[in-house]
Amino acid sequence: MYEQLYYCLYIVICILFFWRMKYEEKLLLSVSLTSILVCAASVNSNLYAKLAEGISSTNSTNSVKVTAQDVAKAKAKVDASKVDVTKAQADVDKATTDKKNAEDIIIKTNSDITTANNAAMIVTAQDTIITNKTNAKNTADTNLTAAKTRRNRCKTALTTAKTDSQLANQARDAKQADVNKNNRI
Repeated sequence: MYEQLYYCLYIVICILFFWRMKYEEKLLLSVSLTSILVCAASVNSNLYAKLAEGISSTNSTNSVKVTAQDVAKAKAKVDASKVDVTKAQADVDKATTDKKNAEDIIIKTNSDITTANNAAMIVTAQDTIITNKTNAKNTADTNLTAAKTRRNRCKTALTTAKTDSQLANQARDAKQADVNKNNRI
């Protein structure tokens, strides 16, 4: 067997040498495949030879006398074993049922976990929306207050402008009256 291993090692070294020398791929491929097939065939034939030796050496038989009592004992053992097998099969059936029930519970629990995770994501999304809307409302309230303040200032400025316009009109009318009076004189 060691001869074949040495032969295989020699072939592998040759393959590596050819690979290093960068010969054409077809040559390398054909040498590699040939060496692998030769190596496999030699190892395979060696194994079959050892297997044939082992089979030929174990073909001896001894005769044994069997009595009716031995047969009866064996039948009793078989019957007892059948009972044990029946009990074991019942245990296996129960275990299979328990396993199926456990798998169903696991599937339902995984589904519940997925539902809970989805609900948690929805709640998180709603919290984000509520926070954004609250911030937008606060900004709008601030802008509204500022607009009301500007409106009140504008109203005050308008009232002041009207008053100033009326005073200017009165002053103009008074000047006009003075001018008309001076023009009459």
